[in-house]
Amino acid sequence: MSRDYKFRGQRVDNKEWVIGAYFCLHHEDGRKHIHHFIIPENTSIPKDKPIGEIQVEVIFETVGQFTELLDKNGKEIYEWDILKVKMYNGTYENYEVIWDKENGCFDSVNKDRSNFIIPIVWHESEIIGTIHERSEV
Repeated sequence: MSRDYKFRGQRVDNKEWVIGAYFCLHHEDGRKHIHHFIIPENTSIPKDKPIGEIQVEVIFETVGQFTELLDKNGKEIYEWDILKVKMYNGTYENYEVIWDKENGCFDSVNKDRSNFIIPIVWHESEIIGTIHERSEV
């Protein structure tokens, strides 16, 4: 079984979202800075075309990995998405999708970071935005 490694990030030039393969370039030109790029999915890369004409520079803080899961509407869930989750008592609560470094997996937390919803219920949830587009979790 293969994994679908892809990322989403906001373009530097117009803030639109782009999905594809993520990479970064480290420059050692005295300033030591890094540029972050995504090559959009379904982009063919001809041998005679420079990569600079294909890559899209993105804002690093907005880059999130695809979790390989879909919400109840069939929409791909990415790190930093906000999920509207129906709780057992019938109310709704918002959860932010995060990468849990300690356990090496995706997870989701509510606004006060006191409650977690495991990914197995994400398919019953709905994506309502990202932390980069909305102020509340």
